[in-house]
Amino acid sequence: MKKTLYGKLLYVMSMVLLSLAAALLFEPEEGIFRMHVIANSDSAADQAAKLAVRDAILDYERGMGDTDSAGEVKARLMEDGKGLCAAIDRVLLERGMDYSAELHIGTYDFPDREYGGRLYPAGKYQALRVILG
Repeated sequence: MKKTLYGKLLYVMSMVLLSLAAALLFEPEEGIFRMHVIANSDSAADQAAKLAVRDAILDYERGMGDTDSAGEVKARLMEDGKGLCAAIDRVLLERGMDYSAELHIGTYDFPDREYGGRLYPAGKYQALRVILG
């Protein structure tokens, strides 16, 4: 009887620990708002357009002023999504692309990335996803 009770207790404790680990691993990173631009294809022209769109978004963001939180960035993008779309469309038109972009805000998986000497670990992040084409 002791072995059965001990086994059940061990099982319950294991499940609790696994649940806590899963919650920590799959929670979106707080305070960080990332961006992912997805190219129309792997062609050199589409990849160059992707990088130009990324740069245009970063320039546009700088014009929005400083923000203190991911929530504030998200709110600003929701308020002025048309302005950002117009900036992206200008870049695509300048590059001779015959497609536009879709903008989505959500929680997405990201791999490890280093930006400006800071490592952003793999995980789920609130992000702007821009799909070209």
